[in-house]
Amino acid sequence: MNPEAFHFIRPYWLLAMIPALAIVVLLLRSKLSRGLWSAVCDAELLPYLLQEKAGRQNRGLIITGALAAFLAIVALAGPSWERIPAPVFRNASALMIILDLSRSMDAEDI
Repeated sequence: MNPEAFHFIRPYWLLAMIPALAIVVLLLRSKLSRGLWSAVCDAELLPYLLQEKAGRQNRGLIITGALAAFLAIVALAGPSWERIPAPVFRNASALMIILDLSRSMDAEDI
């Protein structure tokens, strides 16, 4: 496999990584922060109120989902090491021009 021959068949799919990354960042930021509880409760009570284990599980699920999304996007982009020439459409139908040169064609129209 020649690394210089590596290319993507559909490179515009890689643009889908931008919104996917933004969604992951927003999910991580919202799940890792203490949320609205920090505005309502004292900081000393938050560890007893919130479950840290659930937060770690959510973070693991988000990271696993993000990894799966990025792998799917790269797969949709179509990585390839081999360029196969695309068949160009060629019209194989014959062109025929038929003219009626009989005397009835010389008649004047009404």
